[in-house]
Amino acid sequence: MLMLAFTCSRCETRSSHAISKQAYTGGTVLVQCPGCKNRHLIADHLKIFESKSITIEDIMAAKGESVSSDLNDLQFEEIPDKLKGLIGHHVKDAPAEFHKEDPNVSPQLEAPKNDEKK
Repeated sequence: MLMLAFTCSRCETRSSHAISKQAYTGGTVLVQCPGCKNRHLIADHLKIFESKSITIEDIMAAKGESVSSDLNDLQFEEIPDKLKGLIGHHVKDAPAEFHKEDPNVSPQLEAPKNDEKK
């Protein structure tokens, strides 16, 4: 699953959407703005709308704009509810209950004291 957040160019509504990585990298993806119901083209590898494969990065670059994949640009409130438990801990403003310990870091073990039996 991939998550994207954007502001609709038509009505200025900010929204987020979960999409399939397979669809984004090999299919055609449209997302609907919850504000004005306009559909936004995110990817078209099936060449339904364009004569060549295109992604949101290509579309934005043609408009002189950029796409950020930096998690520091993501806010917790933008994450769809169904993804908060899965990726919420990556966001810097996530509530404490969403922070997870890093599985790559070993927990600190307390050394036994000299008077404790082993």
